[in-house]
Amino acid sequence: MAKTIGLILTLLLLPSLVYGKSKSNFNFIAYGEYGLAQTAGFNQIPKGGSQESSSYRRPNFNELSIHHELYHTLGLSGEYKTWEIQYNHSAIHLNKNVMLNTALFSHGQPLPSDRLYHFNIALNKHQIQLKKHFSSLPKNNNFHFSLFSAIDWLGYHYHFYPLEATLPEAAPSSRREFINTTCSFGSEFQYQWHPYTSSAVYLSTSLPFFHLQIAEAKFIQRFHFFHPPISKFRPYIGISYLKTDLQDKQGLANHLRFSAKPYFFAGIAFLIS
Repeated sequence: MAKTIGLILTLLLLPSLVYGKSKSNFNFIAYGEYGLAQTAGFNQIPKGGSQESSSYRRPNFNELSIHHELYHTLGLSGEYKTWEIQYNHSAIHLNKNVMLNTALFSHGQPLPSDRLYHFNIALNKHQIQLKKHFSSLPKNNNFHFSLFSAIDWLGYHYHFYPLEATLPEAAPSSRREFINTTCSFGSEFQYQWHPYTSSAVYLSTSLPFFHLQIAEAKFIQRFHFFHPPISKFRPYIGISYLKTDLQDKQGLANHLRFSAKPYFFAGIAFLIS
């Protein structure tokens, strides 16, 4: 399910990337991608906002030996004339078995430094986006751009537990899940270098008054190799910078910060006109 949702997220962002002229007023686009991200950040999750239940910016991804992770995205969109609506989902799962170098309080539980623990941090990002495509600039039919607004919501999951089977039942373990939302806006610029290749730059950021902040910049290279009369396959590759920062307002805040800088990805879009 997570992988399917992840592919949907890519499918939603790519429609903009694969935007092109068609004889039909309506296009349907589906896409999926896989990528490799160089990760950084931390996962501070206290319990009930207590100052004694967490350590600032811990556990961080470095001490959990989380450095490079695979992710996947899925997306679907419908395009009518110059308007497009899309849904996408990206899934990032950070899982490690690790022995901490320093003891830690996390989500109200004391984790000793001499015990092997499994950490599972899952980020499922969903987006519904409304996009407006604009005509080419005068005297340059190869350049296109679009503006969009979006609602994003992040499904967050945090779970840790000891791995040794001989530990007593009271061995520290815990789980935390919640959903947070934000609104964002952005733009995309595309240039058609050749009938079979085009490049796009995508920029987006969240509005500043939400607890959840997501900023992203992408460069995407698309290849238009296949042009059958009904459908079009469009493979693409790209590089991106993504930062997700979630911080609430309780006494000691839940604070998640995840950065992928950079992440490299490849995918394919399927367009039906």
